[in-house]
Amino acid sequence: MRVTRSFFELRNYPERFLDFKRLMAFCDGNNLQMFFYEDIETMGINVYDAYNEAVTAYNNYTMYYSTIDRKIHFLCSGNWIEGFAQLLERLTKAATRVAAENDECVTPFNVDLKYLMAQYEKKKKEQEKKLEQFDFEIVYDGYTENVAVFDESIWLAKAQMRQLYPGKEFYLA
Repeated sequence: MRVTRSFFELRNYPERFLDFKRLMAFCDGNNLQMFFYEDIETMGINVYDAYNEAVTAYNNYTMYYSTIDRKIHFLCSGNWIEGFAQLLERLTKAATRVAAENDECVTPFNVDLKYLMAQYEKKKKEQEKKLEQFDFEIVYDGYTENVAVFDESIWLAKAQMRQLYPGKEFYLA
């Protein structure tokens, strides 16, 4: 199930799995779009390239933690260095094609992880200041499920609920 970044961070996944934190810092520092997922067997991140296409491999995630294997998988590797190299290669190919189509130069990705981690921490602190928790009840097929959404406003939280649960009824708990 797709979840919000704030929910992903609230569960402390970036702190528990530093590979997630490194990937998130890289994406934040290079303005790359990410989506976050949590299922029974996996928790993962999808990274999107310049064409808004997901860079995926295992289980359709860029990087995920398997609760069954108790291991992080990054593209076609369980290794940060190899997985990151593959991600950079795919992102660079997409960026090169976009630049060629628009007669522009390719802007290299920032890979200075110390700088990127500092930017990630800064963004996280700014985000923590403005987030608020909203509790919803989802009603479907006679079942009720309680869900927490963290966002800046009730309107954004409701928009997220509609996106996460299309066609379902939900009420502020």
